[in-house]
Amino acid sequence: MSIWILAYHLYHYYQNKIEATQQNAKLLVIAKQAQLDNLSAQLNPHFLFNSLNSIKSLVIENPQYARRAIDLLSDLLLSS
Repeated sequence: MSIWILAYHLYHYYQNKIEATQQNAKLLVIAKQAQLDNLSAQLNPHFLFNSLNSIKSLVIENPQYARRAIDLLSDLLLSS
């Protein structure tokens, strides 16, 4: 009888350990995603600023390339 009690407790111990490990992994994924979202939010304004400055210089130097750059930038912004 005591072997069954021991087996029961070991089974539940390992089940709880597996669930805790899975929960920890999920929390780590959520934390990493939050970090990526934060970095993305910081990079987007800087990227947009640099893109617009590049397009501004293209308007004078090569209007055709400027139009193409605007099209590509708008496609990129639509897809994100």
